[in-house]
Order: sequence, then C-alpha cells, then structure tokens
Amino acid sequence: DWDDAPAPTPAAAAPVAAPPSLVLQEFVADFMTPPLFQQHWMAWADGFAGRLCQFQRLPSTAADVEAVLRGAKVFVMASGALPNNAGFKFFVYGVEHGNATTGLFLGQLLIASATGEVTATVKSDAAQQHKVRFFLDAMVTALAPSFHAVP
Repeated sequence: DWDDAPAPTPAAAAPVAAPPSLVLQEFVADFMTPPLFQQHWMAWADGFAGRLCQFQRLPSTAADVEAVLRGAKVFVMASGALPNNAGFKFFVYGVEHGNATTGLFLGQLLIASATGEVTATVKSDAAQQHKVRFFLDAMVTALAPSFHAVP
C-alpha cells in the first residue's frame, strides 16, 4: 500500500553562492577632480537611473547628507540646494577597495523636499556595471538610519 511508504527524503538544496559585495575604499587625497568626474560622467552609460528610496525625515542641510555618505566611504564632489527650496542635489563617487583602476562609481542624487523621494543616477566603468547595485545599496544602507529611508 502506497500510504505505508516512508516519505521521500528531500534532496539537499544546491548551495547558493553569496552575492558579490562591494567594499569601498577610504578617501585617497587628490584622487578625484571635477574635470575627471565630468570626463567619466560624459563617457559612461547609466548603470542605474530612477527612484532609489524615500526619506521619511528630510535633511536640514546638504551637509547632513554629506556627513552620512562620507561615513559609508561615498564622497561628495559637489552639492547644493535646488531652486525654490525644492530639495538637494549631490554629485558623489566611490572607489572599490583595491580596484582604483576600474572600480570607480559616480552618482547623482536628488532629494525632493516636497515628497522626500530620492532619485539617483549611477555610472561606472563598463567592467563594473554588475556592481552598480551594490554602490546604491551602500548609499541606502548609510542613509536609512538618519533619514528613515524606505524603499
């Protein structure tokens, strides 16, 4: 009788490879200059462009956001308030630890004061496009506690 047969033992699940991670490098003095940022920004395709998260608590100043990003090894090339107090704009970059040759990530963040919505554009060398998501995650992880960022 088939009801008396022991239940089959489930097959062991195949091991899941850990996703690659991105470890950002501490700031290297004089590494990034505005002309170099602009050169790469114009040459590289977008690796991501869209909504990043939403802040439940808005920053008072651009410096508030800069300090949090700096703690995550994401550095601000330039920042400022948008016209009519519409929010803030940041041009940021990060360098993959041990990979300064091709491990450069550039970004633009816009924070809308009316909604708290954060949109981003991130670019990287073509060899590193698969790691753009990790750069975005590093920023959201850093910003979430201070500004109650939600997806």
